[in-house]
Amino acid sequence: PIRPAGAPEFVVFSHKQNERVSLFCRPSLWRFAEVEFDPWVKDVRVNQRFIDVEGETIPVALAYENRYTSIIVLSKSRLGSCSTMQVQKYADDNGFLCEVLDVDFLKLNHIRYENYLLMLSYINKHRESLTERNLSISIKLLPRDQFSLNNAMQTVQQFFPETGAALVFELIRRGALSVQNLSSIKLAGVSLLFYGDVVNE
Repeated sequence: PIRPAGAPEFVVFSHKQNERVSLFCRPSLWRFAEVEFDPWVKDVRVNQRFIDVEGETIPVALAYENRYTSIIVLSKSRLGSCSTMQVQKYADDNGFLCEVLDVDFLKLNHIRYENYLLMLSYINKHRESLTERNLSISIKLLPRDQFSLNNAMQTVQQFFPETGAALVFELIRRGALSVQNLSSIKLAGVSLLFYGDVVNE
């Protein structure tokens, strides 16, 4: 992918693609972070597609499939002369969902996306140590009932002092653990964790 003139570039590691990827607007970076934490999404393509709408060639920031449908994510600033309505009609006609993100997206649910980015930064920093063996050991160390993020980290860090936080966050990313109120409360040591996929609202 080629960075558009004047656009920022966010280089991040995608665990879904198992490689570094570049995103060219902050809204798509935030959506990317959330998708990386969705255990139902097995494949994510970042800046690898274009769609042609009304004579405009529009780059697709993210393309992925969840358990229900195919989804593409576009940046509103890259629509050219097309309207959001024209793009949505194109998506409807072709049988997939389309999300057009602009700066207003950054004002909504910003706590949730900042939480995802915080966890992703720990995961990416220590990704070489996040082996299946280490994750399996970590999940077995945790209590059976609800517990706090602090409890989880302290427990895992007894065995993995340098990477305990990253291992706990990777278990969250894979859906083995869930965080209560992830969308509305900034992640902290007192945040409650549960096993499996729970409603985070």
